[in-house]
Amino acid sequence: MKRKLLGLILASTLVVSACQGNSGNSSSAKSGQASTSGSAAVTESKTSSAGSQTSATDSKTSSASSQSSASSAKEGSTASAGTEAGKEKFPSFETTDTKGNKITEKIFADKDITMVNVWGTFCGPCINEMPELQKIYESLPKNANLIGIVADVPEGMKDGVDNANYIEKQTGVKYTNLTLSDSLSSFAKRFYAVPSTIFVDKNGNIIGELVMGADIDAYVRNLQNVLTDWKYES
Repeated sequence: MKRKLLGLILASTLVVSACQGNSGNSSSAKSGQASTSGSAAVTESKTSSAGSQTSATDSKTSSASSQSSASSAKEGSTASAGTEAGKEKFPSFETTDTKGNKITEKIFADKDITMVNVWGTFCGPCINEMPELQKIYESLPKNANLIGIVADVPEGMKDGVDNANYIEKQTGVKYTNLTLSDSLSSFAKRFYAVPSTIFVDKNGNIIGELVMGADIDAYVRNLQNVLTDWKYES
C-alpha cells in the first residue's frame, strides 16, 4: 500500500545529509528535501535551534561513527533498545513540553506502551514523517501513547521552542513534544542519528526495538507486539 505521506522514500534516502552533523544548524534542513508540509515547515521557519549543544547528533562524533550511523539510519534499522532486553529503564526526568507544561517520567505510568520519537528541528526526514506519526497517535487505543523529544531544543530556549511549535503547526501534530532538560540530555545523546524511536512500558522499561530512521512499518510492528488487537492502516 502506497503511503499517503509523500516524500517518505526520499527522506529515508537522504537521512545522512539531513540528520547527521551539527544539529544546532538548521541550514541543512532549509536547503533540503522537497516533500510534504513537514519540509515546508523547515523551509519557511524563521527561527532555528542554533547554538544547541545537546543534539542527538553530536558534532564531536568521529567520521567513522557517523558513517556507521548513517548506514543504519538509511536502512531504518532496528536494534536492541538496551544492553539487556527489557531491563533498561527510561531515566527519571523533569522537563517542559513545547507548550510550557511540566512533564516527568510519570507520563508513562498510565499507558501499557508509549512510543517515544526523538527528532530534530533541523532534520527533514523527522519532519516529513510527523503527519503520519499524528495519524498513528490518533489511532492508538486509550492504553497507548506517542510522544516526541526535540533533541536540539534545550528547555527554556525560546527560539528553539518557537521553531518546534511552528513545525508542529505545519505538520498538524497534536501529541506531546518534550524539550531537552538537563535530566534528559545525557539520555538523548545516545541517539547518534534522528529520527530514533524507542518504546516504553508503564513501569518505565524500554521494550522492543530501537528504530533508527523513519520506518512506519517498524513503529507499527513494535506497537502491535503489545497492542495485539490494534490495527493501523496508513
